[in-house]
Amino acid sequence: MNPYRVALGRARKAQGLDPIPVLALFGGALAAGLLRTQVFDFAVGLPGHTSLASDAAASLVARLGLLLGAGLTLGTYDIVVRGPDRAVLDLHPLLPGPWYAARVTESARLRLPWLLAALGALWPLADLRAIGLCAFVLSGSWFAGLGVGIGVNLAAPGIGLNPRYRALLDAIRGVNPRLQAALLYAPGTALGIAGFGILGGARGLATTLHGSFSPLLLAPWALGAIGIVLGRRNAEAAARLPALLGEIDAAYAFADAPDEAHRVYLEWAVRFAPLGLRVHLLRELRHIWRGQRAWATGGLGLAILAAFAGWAGQTWVAMGLIAVIGALGVRLTATDPAWLAQTLGIPRAKVQAARTLAVGAMAGPIALTAGVGACAQRGAAGFIELGALLATCGLFAYAGVRAGRAYGPLAIGLVGAAAALRSFV
Repeated sequence: MNPYRVALGRARKAQGLDPIPVLALFGGALAAGLLRTQVFDFAVGLPGHTSLASDAAASLVARLGLLLGAGLTLGTYDIVVRGPDRAVLDLHPLLPGPWYAARVTESARLRLPWLLAALGALWPLADLRAIGLCAFVLSGSWFAGLGVGIGVNLAAPGIGLNPRYRALLDAIRGVNPRLQAALLYAPGTALGIAGFGILGGARGLATTLHGSFSPLLLAPWALGAIGIVLGRRNAEAAARLPALLGEIDAAYAFADAPDEAHRVYLEWAVRFAPLGLRVHLLRELRHIWRGQRAWATGGLGLAILAAFAGWAGQTWVAMGLIAVIGALGVRLTATDPAWLAQTLGIPRAKVQAARTLAVGAMAGPIALTAGVGACAQRGAAGFIELGALLATCGLFAYAGVRAGRAYGPLAIGLVGAAAALRSFV
């Protein structure tokens, strides 16, 4: 009996029935229906497999596949290297084989909704053969991201200790120690490898839709299988991770300024909040900056893309970017146990209100840059779009805090409805 699978199974049983896979499938199908006239207009040529339609279908699958691959390769770092079971594993002897088998299946289960959402979006293609081939490549892209991500992340400690890679690591590691550099660069390396296979699969899809079977269809599946085998051969490396992660955390803590622990992003804005929410808002901002910092910095990066979307008149794209940051509300709720606020005597309504404000503030730069781009291009009409985007920040922040696991399909539906409305206006 695999003790790790038993523990994970008991955790799933305690959580109850998970509706997310079904919601993801229907969410993807709904989004595809709303965007049918904008994204799938080429599908009318697929029953005859015209060259243009086949290339367009392969291009769409390549984009969806790269999105899946990126999410999986980067997400496996959080699952395998810094997973929620890290605190338990670090205190006990590791059984590499059983742990790896349980971790792979659990990783696939946790990321299955991503694949189902992508598969649900294929129905507008109408042609069953095209849908089957596209689904095969998308499933391979998902598998490539999962397998390569797990394999490369677990192989990284061994690569850092291998003398054969010393010159390569010394060339790219900067100020990081060699062993740490291997682990730090592992997610990006996995993304590059998986992306190569995903693009190959998309190329094979185009050739096959043209009428000639291409073995490149199997490229993402082959890379995923190689990654799974590589991960199994390096499963013992998971026992080295506690000491290595401790060194990395200590190095970053030493590099921080003495007062870094007391500074948080947007702390200056707390004084503009209602008096009764200021303390709670500051706590939520600290929670984001110390535990979910990637969402704050990522929001600033998405704001640059939003500026181009606003300039081009594609406000619904900016809404989609806001919806991505809105998912931060789900993360904050999941990482802040409800019993803590109850123990401290903090009303739940105040916690949710402060959290909504904090998430809305993180999405604010996206709305502002998109609105500025719209105003610069369309004058007074852009101010209406700016107001709508600021309202959208509040809407998605509220939904992220309140909707929980249903947020993903809900956000997809809302953004898809905005895109469909845009096509009729």
